[in-house]
Amino acid sequence: MRTLNLAVIVAAIFLFLSPLTIAEGKTTSLISLTHAISIAEDRIKAQAIEAKMATSDNKVVYEIDLLHTGKLYEITMDAENGDFLKAKTPMLEGLWHKLLHPNRLKIAETLEPLSKMLQAFEQKTGGSVQQVALYLDDDQPFYGIKLQTDAGIADIELNALTGERTPSSSASQ
Repeated sequence: MRTLNLAVIVAAIFLFLSPLTIAEGKTTSLISLTHAISIAEDRIKAQAIEAKMATSDNKVVYEIDLLHTGKLYEITMDAENGDFLKAKTPMLEGLWHKLLHPNRLKIAETLEPLSKMLQAFEQKTGGSVQQVALYLDDDQPFYGIKLQTDAGIADIELNALTGERTPSSSASQ
């Protein structure tokens, strides 16, 4: 019984994290989160600070937060083709970020594009970024990353200035 439960859990994780989705009886490939971030950064000419996979109207989408000249943008992107589905400037969230995390926004605009750092990291690890968020620790910027590898899912911390993995990163299965 325990083996069956484990098999069900593994299958559920695989379906959730797989780069394939089954919709209306057809199998469709999704672009990677890193590629989606690159598209968004290029089109908006902004710095991505957070991104994750989600669903909207029965579609798999990427939700990407970007910063451009101090203004926060939320992009919802079709995960199949990279088309923008929604773009907005959330007033309350932007104000919240400015009041509670003013240094995060200032520092974010000085960083190299997130997509370039993630591309290099995925090449180095052979993994696939599933979620990413910028945060500060003692005013030092880091990216918290969920990375899918053949060995499982790892919670990784990258120094946002150097792109180097920090020693506190840990793997989980």
